Amino acid sequence: MAFDIVGARKEGYSDEEIAKYLASQKKFDYSGALNEGYSPAEIADYLAQQVAEPERTVLGQIGQTFKAVPRGIANTVLSTGEGLAELADAATNLVGAEGLIDSGDENALVKASREGRDWIANSALGADPSYQDAWFTKFGEGAGSMLTFLAPVGILRGLGAAGKAIPKLGTSARELALTGTLATGSGAGEQAQRVAAARAQGLEVTQGEEDAAVGLGGLIGLSEIAPIASILKRVPKNVTPAQKSRILDLLQKSIRGGAEEAVQEASAGLLQDFTEKGIYNPDLAVGESFWDDLTVGGAVGAFADFVVNAAAGLHRAGNLQPRSRRRRIVLGRSDRWRCCRCVRRFRGQCCRRTAQFLNHRSAA
Repeated sequence: MAFDIVGARKEGYSDEEIAKYLASQKKFDYSGALNEGYSPAEIADYLAQQVAEPERTVLGQIGQTFKAVPRGIANTVLSTGEGLAELADAATNLVGAEGLIDSGDENALVKASREGRDWIANSALGADPSYQDAWFTKFGEGAGSMLTFLAPVGILRGLGAAGKAIPKLGTSARELALTGTLATGSGAGEQAQRVAAARAQGLEVTQGEEDAAVGLGGLIGLSEIAPIASILKRVPKNVTPAQKSRILDLLQKSIRGGAEEAVQEASAGLLQDFTEKGIYNPDLAVGESFWDDLTVGGAVGAFADFVVNAAAGLHRAGNLQPRSRRRRIVLGRSDRWRCCRCVRRFRGQCCRRTAQFLNHRSAA
């Protein structure tokens, strides 16, 4: 269905406003068309005939959702690289060493990050135009982004072959530093991309304004740490297979985690909007992505909280049965007492070595 341009004009929207809106929907080079001599009215009339309702299917949406997860991971990593490079440039500019680090596409890391995102968009991982604005597609990208921030604190290692209990992977200073670096770079990278988009639309953004926006974006990005640390903090430390209210407990924690992530994402989006509007784009409409940030962020947070806590419970429960079997092969009261003390002190991690030692001694 074509866009109702007549109705939009009756509502009082100007041709320029309509053209800019439609250009953003279709990823159309509005500034380039103006430079070619086309008027806003001509551009609006042209784009109004191009915008149609996308055709979607259930199977197609499922495929796009799963494909969005690795895309979210890759884009978050690339945005982090761009943001860290721009932050470094802003820091050197602040101390008067303007020429020490290049800015924008002149910076090799920034250029590589932007080219990487362009390559992903045009590759098999790229979003189908019919699904790119769908809620579940955004959920998949959000899940990929969340996974990027969870990885440094050892969730994948805790669930994998290393076999260490997740509670032992608490947010130490080193893990927080790594996660904080990713979060800061991601937030700064978002502002760097906003600045580039504003310049592409013809707005004048000075180097000082860009540096200020990138710095604030990095501070806003730090808010990503809060829900990550909260999810890990709620990982149960004493899980037994006989726990009666396990599912209810998981759901309650997931709802809490989802609420925290929803507030964080929505707040961060608004702060990024206010930063852009207050520094270099006074005409920006604040809060256009608020609903998506709130709902997608909440769903991703709840899902991540549920998966992490459920996996932690299964992992710890799986460690209880072998430990009890290993205790039975220990002979003698003093030996049994020593093995149990070892279990209490090291949470069963050295129990197998203790049992092997005691068996060897009893055989001798």
